[in-house]
Amino acid sequence: MKLSPQFPGQSKLAATSSTATPVLGDATGDTESDELRVLLLGGFGMRRRHLNAYCGVYRALGVSPMDAIALDVLTMTIPRQCDRFARRLLDRLERSNERLVIHLFSGAVWIYFALNAYASPALRARIVGVVFESTPLDSKPEQFGRFLSWKLGRNYRRYWSYPFYVYRTLVGISRKWESRNANRMLSVPSSTQVLFIYSHSDSIADAKYIERYIEQLRGKQVRVSALRLHEARHCLAIKDRKADYVAYLAGALGAIGKGTAPT
Repeated sequence: MKLSPQFPGQSKLAATSSTATPVLGDATGDTESDELRVLLLGGFGMRRRHLNAYCGVYRALGVSPMDAIALDVLTMTIPRQCDRFARRLLDRLERSNERLVIHLFSGAVWIYFALNAYASPALRARIVGVVFESTPLDSKPEQFGRFLSWKLGRNYRRYWSYPFYVYRTLVGISRKWESRNANRMLSVPSSTQVLFIYSHSDSIADAKYIERYIEQLRGKQVRVSALRLHEARHCLAIKDRKADYVAYLAGALGAIGKGTAPT
């Protein structure tokens, strides 16, 4: 089933649904549904085949329906495109009345911060869970350089970051944007259960930034839990530590269903 209309920044579809209803729901009215829908936003380098594996995990855990979108790099790294995509996605989400869990991979994290900033109070209340998996929480040139070296299969060296000093200026990643984005990062509703899946051996998403952000959210009284791994590659915990990964998601989804904080 294809997402219609196709959102700007979406690569060829990665969407699945076990129902015949339109993708992202088509419910109307003010009554919140008890049904839980999972929206997966694929990050750097992810394609349909990658997201299908995660859809299979959620399906095995009894969650349906699901939607998944593979994003392109420009949508995740150019602020105006990121905001444009978030607003288009928001138009669809606002028309649904289902409870939502949004699963973010890698650079798709910036889409969530924009979406949360523009969402209505009602939608923010319906987003009952957010999963941050292998999410880089820093937008400095080093972060871009780490992605490039990973993409090319090379070890990171400082010079990989040099081109991105210029790139950031060209696409609008300014001090003003960084200040605004820092505020967005701390605006996660306290009613949302936030889950982190990350690894200390991730070559892109630096664990120290993730752990600092976890403490910042806890300081804001946001309910946070984390699966911290030591030997899992970027966005590949599902392969490298599958048993731990599935057990953590199962426990988290159970806690979200009961309205309690995951452990």
